[in-house]
Amino acid sequence: MSHRPLRLATVSEFAPRPADIARASRAFGEIVACHPNLDPSAALAHFDSLTGPNWALEWNLPRWLGQAYGLAKTAQADLVLVSALGLTALRLQDDMADGDLPLSAAHHHLAQACLVGSRAILGWLVEGDHPFWGELEATLTVWQDEQARGGFHLADRALGDTTQMAAAGAPLLLTAHAVTAIVGNNELLPAMRACLAAYLSAAVRIDQFKDWQADVAAERYNLFVDHMLEIWVSVPARHRPALVWSAIVHSRRFNEYLESIASQLAAAVQLAGSLSCPGLAAYLDAYRRQAMANARLIRTTSSATFASLQSRLFGPDGPIIR
Repeated sequence: MSHRPLRLATVSEFAPRPADIARASRAFGEIVACHPNLDPSAALAHFDSLTGPNWALEWNLPRWLGQAYGLAKTAQADLVLVSALGLTALRLQDDMADGDLPLSAAHHHLAQACLVGSRAILGWLVEGDHPFWGELEATLTVWQDEQARGGFHLADRALGDTTQMAAAGAPLLLTAHAVTAIVGNNELLPAMRACLAAYLSAAVRIDQFKDWQADVAAERYNLFVDHMLEIWVSVPARHRPALVWSAIVHSRRFNEYLESIASQLAAAVQLAGSLSCPGLAAYLDAYRRQAMANARLIRTTSSATFASLQSRLFGPDGPIIR
């Protein structure tokens, strides 16, 4: 399970800057050119999929934080490139783990090369003896260990817990730490981490809700399904979709799931306000408002969707699932 952002029409105003995309695309193209076993067009297409407004926070956070705390514009642009290469590395690894990208040594080496490039840029910006470097290694180790275990399952975690969720957003958290390291103000870091961890907790849950039907069909773990069906592992795969729809319509668990998302997003917005970072606060507030609008729409349509599914599975006179 990996972090992918919520698809929000109303946050298109936060789309990455064309100049940032162009610079990162050139850097990624140079890395790809050093790997002759890769299909360059496919690799660049994968990168292009990460340049839309869906990934606005990863592209814009370095500049928003830099503007708020007096970071030079050149350093802001460099950190955007760091974040873009880090995001690309994470997505390459996650997509291989999820089966969306062929599992190959070439793709693994490409991801590692992106991380090496990202670290090289950071080496120009952050002093070599700064504690940031220890944080970088620790965060990457947690992320790589979780990848080796098959992802951020969190089956035994409470819905309000953000501890391991934060590891899924390593590029965001490391960007925040890099900014505080460069400007020399580590007092900002705890609030930044808490803000981003709350956002990530909500974003992962939204993504898991969005993907639950595909995950059930592929027999992959899904956090939303795990919450809705306590005994989902023992339920035959062919029965899980109907049972999840039944739980959405009839169980309090669905409202609990939505309320956990709302709670985390509200916390993220409040913390962003305390950081005096207008760009981040505006983005998170737009994200929260659209997520809640989507939740209201889901509540009003889930019964009709369930009725349609039930009719398709059992016919008009079939049994009512409770």
